[in-house]
Amino acid sequence: MNFNGAIHNAFEDDLHPSLWNIQRNVADWRDAAETSQAEFLHLAFDAKQRLYWIKQLPKLEKLRFLEIKSKPNQELFEAICAVPNLERLNIFWSNIIDLTPIKHLKNLTHFSLGSSPKLDTFDPLAKLESLISLGIDGNHRAICDLSPLSDLQGLRGLMLC
Repeated sequence: MNFNGAIHNAFEDDLHPSLWNIQRNVADWRDAAETSQAEFLHLAFDAKQRLYWIKQLPKLEKLRFLEIKSKPNQELFEAICAVPNLERLNIFWSNIIDLTPIKHLKNLTHFSLGSSPKLDTFDPLAKLESLISLGIDGNHRAICDLSPLSDLQGLRGLMLC
C-alpha cells in the first residue's frame, strides 16, 4: 500500500493487509460500516453519503486507521473525532473550520492534514499528547503561527509542506 508523502512511512509499519477500500459502491460501504469490524478504512464518497458516515463513524469501535479523501466539512470532522479508538488519521483536504474536536482522539498517534484553507489556527493540535507523527500539507493560508506545535513533546516526526 502506498500513501502520499511522509505519511507513507508513518503508517506503513503495521498496516493490516485487509485495509477496507470503500469508494462509491453503495453495497460495499454500507456493509463495511454495519459490520463495525473494520480496523482500517479508506473512504472516498460523494455528498449524498456524507450524512450516513456522520452517523456511522462514531459507532466503529474497532476502527484504528482512517484515511479520507471526501473533503470533510466540520460536521463530518466532528464525527471522525468521535471514533473511540482511532490511532491514525489521514485527511487529504478538508473544509474543516475548527480543529478543537480532535482533543477527543486520545489514542491518536499519527495525523496528516492536507489543504484546509478555512482553518485559522493549529492550537488544538497542542493537546494531542499521544501524537508521534504529524504531517501538514497544502493550503493553510490563514495560519502563520506554528508555535503550538512546539508543545507536542512526544512528536518524533514532522512534515510541513
